Amino acid sequence: MKEDTATVNSTEELQALCARITNGELISDHHADEQVAVATILPAMCERACCPFPLTIVHRDKPDFMLRSDHSSIGLEVTRFLAPSRAHATATARRMEVGFTPSRFDFDSPTRSKDQMEHAVVAPSVGLTDWKPIFDQRYVDQVIAIVEEKKQKILVGGDATTDEDWLLIDEHHRMSDLQLDFVVKQSLHRLADHWAQEPHFSKVLILSESVLVDMNQDDSGWRQI
Repeated sequence: MKEDTATVNSTEELQALCARITNGELISDHHADEQVAVATILPAMCERACCPFPLTIVHRDKPDFMLRSDHSSIGLEVTRFLAPSRAHATATARRMEVGFTPSRFDFDSPTRSKDQMEHAVVAPSVGLTDWKPIFDQRYVDQVIAIVEEKKQKILVGGDATTDEDWLLIDEHHRMSDLQLDFVVKQSLHRLADHWAQEPHFSKVLILSESVLVDMNQDDSGWRQI
């Protein structure tokens, strides 16, 4: 994959670039969802002095992005977090203009064909009119699995030379604050083993709609963005 770049020299230029990306003016013509996720978090991260200027944003592969300044290089891998059956159901409901996706689609849901999913989405389901509550250890297991999978792909098998490596988990399960808090707290406990070993991601971030969670071992915290 070729490298596509954009360089900004100030907070104002970064905010303007990120606004253009979220409005569809992308850096490159592939993986628009990755670009929008990164554009959503970068102003908040740079406000915390994580990204000195001038900053060059490189869209590439393994990792998905490089954030390069005169003094450092940060690798940023982005991954979408959504149960496959729920992603299929969501897309089907949107295409069929169904106002909600029944809550029975989850990590343990069977694979359905197009016709089967269309029937399942519109089938009557008493009491099931919204997402399934996510106070569930399976979601924590999935977060840990993502971290380990990306560790092997990027930190062990990648070819980039970086000073830091970040992982952004772009979460699409419509978690409430309480549900997200449950998943984050349980995941943090499990991630202690990840941070105790080399190599490891120096930052693990979860983006959930307008909430950014920095799960870094030294600086965990919530941030409304």
